[in-house]
Amino acid sequence: MLTINDANRYLLLELPDTSLPPATEEICFHLQSKGITPIITHPERHMIIQEMPYKLKRLIDLGCLVQMTGNSLTGWFGRGVKKISRQFVKLGYVHLLATDTHDPKRRPPVLSQAVTELSRLIGEKRAQAMVNDIPQKIIAGEPCF
Repeated sequence: MLTINDANRYLLLELPDTSLPPATEEICFHLQSKGITPIITHPERHMIIQEMPYKLKRLIDLGCLVQMTGNSLTGWFGRGVKKISRQFVKLGYVHLLATDTHDPKRRPPVLSQAVTELSRLIGEKRAQAMVNDIPQKIIAGEPCF
């Protein structure tokens, strides 16, 4: 398995866009049993999780972390994604905020607007932890919480 920074502690887990495989919880449990924490990427853009947020809560309860895309908070992906993103933040379902940059021209690696919105929702200290402190710990292979 390719873990973040080869630290054998964290793994980015991107779910298929339109389905939630039946074995998702089992896979997350198995990873946890090996000492690897799955980080669920951009669930706010996942069709099934949008409709059934309790499925994301279940993964969090299993020990997964959640990484939201900054542009989701700013409306880049539409009003619906912005709305569910705000709900997830307010519910405490989000642990990290990232750019999800695949291409610097179409999706530039800029978080400033999203951090402003995040700070407005949960306070500057918590927002900064989600974009600085927690990611630094993950890269170092240290416990986040």
